[in-house]
Amino acid sequence: MTTNQRLIIDALHELQVTYGRASLERFSALLGYQLISNPVDPDSEWLLLDHPDLDSREHALMAVRYDEDLTATTTVSQLRKRYHLVEKQRILFRQFSVDLYAFVGVGRVLIFRAYGGNRDERLDISVDSIQRVSLYADALMSLSRDRLEFSEDVFGNLVIPDIDSLFRRELSSQFTSVIELYKRRIAEVIVNDTDCEARLLELVPRHVQSQLSKLALQQKVFGSIVDTIVLRVLLRRFFEAYHGLELFLKARRSSGSRFWQG
Repeated sequence: MTTNQRLIIDALHELQVTYGRASLERFSALLGYQLISNPVDPDSEWLLLDHPDLDSREHALMAVRYDEDLTATTTVSQLRKRYHLVEKQRILFRQFSVDLYAFVGVGRVLIFRAYGGNRDERLDISVDSIQRVSLYADALMSLSRDRLEFSEDVFGNLVIPDIDSLFRRELSSQFTSVIELYKRRIAEVIVNDTDCEARLLELVPRHVQSQLSKLALQQKVFGSIVDTIVLRVLLRRFFEAYHGLELFLKARRSSGSRFWQG
């Protein structure tokens, strides 16, 4: 585990037992910033991270808001809905500028870009995501006060250089290794299970069955069969993350179907 991962995970654990402004202050401390009031509306739920290179009367690095409903079990669908709060606040800020919007929850932080982004372009920081993908930890810590240096765009405005890199998503080596392990194991099961072979042969036309029956068992196992099974599992996990696992558990209990078994 890298230093960035450890720092963030420690902060996330603290965010599980803090509340409101205390959570916002812990997040700002992680990045080394001072938490200041919103100059457009001092009573707003949105506070600001003040960067020394910016004029706090006109520009802040990030607008942050406490979100008690943002937890480890928040689904992808619920994450996406928070983007409309970003769009709403962007209008309320009028001429005041921020580069990023962050929701600080219970052991989880969600960051959207202020301009040129969308609800699917986000940095989702949780213990699980940080442990699995160190890239996310490096992306967040690149915003820290002692590392971030603003640059000027063609119009002379101060901007975060290469802001797109904050939201870049890449598959981890662990993910690809697990997929390969699944594929090998499934192939072994198919090769060594005659009942499984028979069930698979039933899925193809009879004239193809006749052709396959003349081949050695190992020759009948096509990579596409294994890939399809793995894809089904991945899609199941995606829908669980998007809609929530409880929805699938209810459907399984009500139907009694094995379809819902991952």
